[in-house]
Amino acid sequence: MEFIQDMLMVILIVSSIIALAIVDKRYNLGLSMSLMNTSMTQPNPTSQTVEQKDVEILALKKRIEVLEKIVTEPSYELDKEIRRL
Repeated sequence: MEFIQDMLMVILIVSSIIALAIVDKRYNLGLSMSLMNTSMTQPNPTSQTVEQKDVEILALKKRIEVLEKIVTEPSYELDKEIRRL
């Protein structure tokens, strides 16, 4: 009977470790540790950070579009030629 209890305890511990590893990988909790050292690994960027970068990239693209319109505008070219004279 004691052997069965010990086996159940081992199974419970192993399954808990596996469940934690799955949750860590799924939600990027940064719980995984290297076998060579005991320092925590850096978690992957969160989706919020990625979303912030996407918003910033979109804003920069819009600014580039405006600048391209200004530079390719005929009055800009005319003003540039007048300043050269």
